[in-house]
Amino acid sequence: MNTELARDLAALLGPEGIRQGDDVRPYLHDSTEMQGLSGRADAVAVPGSVEEVQELVCWCYERGVPIVPRGGGTGFAGGAVPVEGGVVLSLERLNRVLRFDPELWRMNVEAGVRTGRVHQLARESGLYFPPDPGASEQSMIGGNVACNAAGPHSFKYGVTGAWVTGLEAVVAEGRLVRFGGPVRKDVAGLDVRSLLVGSEGVLGVIVSAWLRLIPAPEAQVPIAASYPSVEAGVAALGRVYGYGLVPAALEYFDEGWPPGPPFPRACTPTPASSWSPKPTAAARRPRP
Repeated sequence: MNTELARDLAALLGPEGIRQGDDVRPYLHDSTEMQGLSGRADAVAVPGSVEEVQELVCWCYERGVPIVPRGGGTGFAGGAVPVEGGVVLSLERLNRVLRFDPELWRMNVEAGVRTGRVHQLARESGLYFPPDPGASEQSMIGGNVACNAAGPHSFKYGVTGAWVTGLEAVVAEGRLVRFGGPVRKDVAGLDVRSLLVGSEGVLGVIVSAWLRLIPAPEAQVPIAASYPSVEAGVAALGRVYGYGLVPAALEYFDEGWPPGPPFPRACTPTPASSWSPKPTAAARRPRP
């Protein structure tokens, strides 16, 4: 940590706007930590409003200080890891639902709103937000948009960008820009919204997003099947798709699944040396 830089940022954002000491450690990695990737930060900033994000970006821009935007830190691409130092800009405190119009199937949220919260709000109103990247209780909408995150249900419903109709972002010099909006016809001019989706903070810091929703499926029917070989399991997946069925999720598990004991504790398991799980194809398809 650069103590002088941290002191300057504390003067800019207030003491609650920075992290110091042991509180810095969680901001030096994302889910790639299990592969050994970790970084170093000169400072960790946690602005509490869009205006503070603007002030921070402007301050860093004028001084040539690099910024690494960060959401929930659940990514597997290393995009939130400060491998070359700089200021980690965490958006965790921008966690407001700015507007929710269930009758119009849309929601406007700040970047730090957890994905699981969006799922819950939609579900409570009979609606559905399909993108489901892992760790939904930790991942944040801003990070999902910046990485164009996917998840199992992208097989049918597409990745996060397909569900974003508008964005607000802070770009160089601290300017707040808006592209798109709450309705699908907000498409006048260049499609910069699509350019920002998946840009991983290179073009700007995403601070809020308009999300579109759909009515929730009437039911979800899980289907699992076992096959004697990898070839047979893969062929089964091809047949599902070839028949014109579009499951909400279509997954394949090899011999490494399931992890741990395959039987409930109340049962007497077969000795591990003689038990061998078979490849499994799993499909979940909502009823029409």
